[in-house]
Amino acid sequence: MGLKNITQAPPGSVSQFATLKVGDVDGGDYTEIEADGTVVNYGNATTWTDELGSLLTQRIESPASKIVLNIAEGSTDFKDTADLTDYVVLSLQINHPWELLTPIEPHFHWWQAQAAIPNWLMAYRWQVNGEAKTESWTQAKYEGNVFTYESGTLNQITDFPLITPPAGAGLSDIVQIRFHRDNNNDSTLFTGNDPVSGNVGTMSFDVHKKDNTGGSREEYEK
Repeated sequence: MGLKNITQAPPGSVSQFATLKVGDVDGGDYTEIEADGTVVNYGNATTWTDELGSLLTQRIESPASKIVLNIAEGSTDFKDTADLTDYVVLSLQINHPWELLTPIEPHFHWWQAQAAIPNWLMAYRWQVNGEAKTESWTQAKYEGNVFTYESGTLNQITDFPLITPPAGAGLSDIVQIRFHRDNNNDSTLFTGNDPVSGNVGTMSFDVHKKDNTGGSREEYEK
């Protein structure tokens, strides 16, 4: 632990050290100050941040109004008649502190009022800058809740499976999301029809991503 792997700068250099590693260098958990002054984190020194997407301010596609904005509550409400033709669409841009090619962790915030969980479904596609447009969508059902429901109306966070970046993924890529309530199990990913009756309010969909720098060295390159 502590200061390790310190490389002396050339004589006459303004800085005292060319590089400096602080932490458990041998174990792979440390912070490095590189020769140009860039700070890079490794292992447990990396941090998590959110890429945010309010479900209230996104575009809704719902021909029969099975998804509605609840302005008074500040939520987007999914009715128990919604299907795969109904969804909220949002786009997330991968910001520059991201540790390249590490998976992102999608989840959303909603109000749970009973033990049963609606058939929450996510569809996504990753658009890599400088590459051909990705046309197809990948579907994934919810994976589990962060909190255990007991009673009343709970501020719940529900996770979806990790999204693994495609080959060539990089800074400022766009991840497109469609968020559904698959009441009739049209995706066939659930064990049956949605077990919850009535409207369910949702607030935010976002992803956790791993960061290892404060930004990027170049405008479009890490």
